[in-house]
Amino acid sequence: MFPFTIIVLFTLIALAQAVLQVKRQPVTDFVYPNEFTIWNVRMDKNERLVWRSPEIPPNSDLTGRIFLGYGYLENGTEHLDCDHPLVMSVPLNGETSIPTPNVPPRTDYFVFMDGNSTGRSQRFTITGGSSSGGLTFNCVSINLVKRSSSSSTPLSLTSSPAPRSSLSTTASPVTSASPAPNSGLCTCGAGALTLYATAAVLSVVMVL
Repeated sequence: MFPFTIIVLFTLIALAQAVLQVKRQPVTDFVYPNEFTIWNVRMDKNERLVWRSPEIPPNSDLTGRIFLGYGYLENGTEHLDCDHPLVMSVPLNGETSIPTPNVPPRTDYFVFMDGNSTGRSQRFTITGGSSSGGLTFNCVSINLVKRSSSSSTPLSLTSSPAPRSSLSTTASPVTSASPAPNSGLCTCGAGALTLYATAAVLSVVMVL
């Protein structure tokens, strides 16, 4: 019985160490847009996107895509236009300009980074747009992340971009900015798993 107990104990310790090494998905912070941002479609001008991924080196060749969405994941009202990214294959630290998306007026829009890093901006306002819009807000961010993380290569699109596909996809590094508070998905389950494994080890010790 004693050798078996020792084996179980070492197995649980090894499990706890493995959990500690679980790689967490890097997080992207959007500096702009933020909660004070208002985009007006009728102004017919380009809007800035600025983002930083503190865990990703500035010279990294990892890339992501940025989508437009609205609503809140927490209460089930979140929708993303997964068929038409605002920009594709951008570095995870950078900025770019895009034409103002022609979408219905709302005060809960956000932009979402998907790829080797994930994160969303604060909610902001878009006004002056069409009531029909022409975009397809047909998915939620958590499904997008699951689809991307299941493959080692970026998710390929099967649909054609909307007319705003002429958006600039070149991004330059951000030189100085303070990242906005991130409200993206939590991917930090390693801590909870470690706690469970540690509790199991202590339980075995107490039985001994």
